[in-house]
Amino acid sequence: MDYSVFIRVIASGNTSYSLQDRSPWALGPNPARDQRALVLFVTRTDKNGTRTLQTIVADSADPLVVANWEITYSTDGWIEKILFSIKLWSGAQAYVADDIIYKTSNGKFYICILGHTNQAPPNATYWTEVLVANLYTDQIDNASDQMEVVIMNDLITGIIELRLEAEYERGADGNFPSTEKSKGYNQADEIDSRLQGAYSALDNDRPQEADEQIQAIMQYALNYGTP
Repeated sequence: MDYSVFIRVIASGNTSYSLQDRSPWALGPNPARDQRALVLFVTRTDKNGTRTLQTIVADSADPLVVANWEITYSTDGWIEKILFSIKLWSGAQAYVADDIIYKTSNGKFYICILGHTNQAPPNATYWTEVLVANLYTDQIDNASDQMEVVIMNDLITGIIELRLEAEYERGADGNFPSTEKSKGYNQADEIDSRLQGAYSALDNDRPQEADEQIQAIMQYALNYGTP
């Protein structure tokens, strides 16, 4: 599946952004939407290195249909998005220990504790229930092919817009020599061009291209620091 971020997150002082599942459901290699349970977690790491889970409001409590998430956070920081795509239990599937599945009949997640075929949860010999919160705290590094961990590109909120503004200001500042003014304008134009390219890619359903543009902007911000 493909997942995209609406880029309004990139602005100093913003306190929310949207994440949308833009999958072409049931087309090509993508599974039908109701064949995956999606669970999203978002963390924010502040300047002191403290990481906290952020507030998420989804358009549905059902992981089989949820497609939009609104994320709010208190201040700028390093935002990380972890999206779990979990397969449904199937009697035809051979399971091994640590496989995690979603059982549609009771709306619960389970982890396999003993390899088997066609032993339906909640059979305690083969399965243990996994609480949703523990998908993040305990299972984020799970390597099961039943649970794909889709990690979005990280965004540093508040840096890119500041850098763009600073470069334009440097170009306009009479105290800088002409070569530095030109350099400031050129660097600002490069940031702005990549940002507009990311918007265009999203508008044309090219989320990977948008992520690449954002990654390039982030690298620029990290290399040169905040103004």
